[in-house]
Amino acid sequence: MTRLALCISRFYRNDRGIAAVEFAMLGIVLIMLVMGVMEIARVVWVIQTMDKATQDTARYRYTDSSITNASLQAKLQTNLNAYGLSGSVASCTSPTAAEQINACVQAETISGANYLTVQAQYRWESLIPFVPYTTTLTRTSRVPQ
Repeated sequence: MTRLALCISRFYRNDRGIAAVEFAMLGIVLIMLVMGVMEIARVVWVIQTMDKATQDTARYRYTDSSITNASLQAKLQTNLNAYGLSGSVASCTSPTAAEQINACVQAETISGANYLTVQAQYRWESLIPFVPYTTTLTRTSRVPQ
């Protein structure tokens, strides 16, 4: 057997380092899976926080009908910040900047009934650097006037 054939046969029989090669192949997939789960959990947390803030603000208005819409909007902004959603706050507009919160309180008439609509919008961006995904999350609560 030639020297080259001997080296090649030794190379094929040597299984040292195979765990490192397998981890290099599967580690990337595992890390991407963990990052995806964290992003989904973050979206669910933001939605739950916005639901809580809008419901608390609508309930606040329902208990005291003398409160103005401007003070309710300030209360909604305070609730959003208190529950952990910080960022620049705009009023009744579409969010344009990343991590921007929009709080809107307005009167609506639906099928002849008057409602007060409390709405929060949050421009969400993915934290994963190679997934440039952005969306606007919106939550709304309504109470009769």
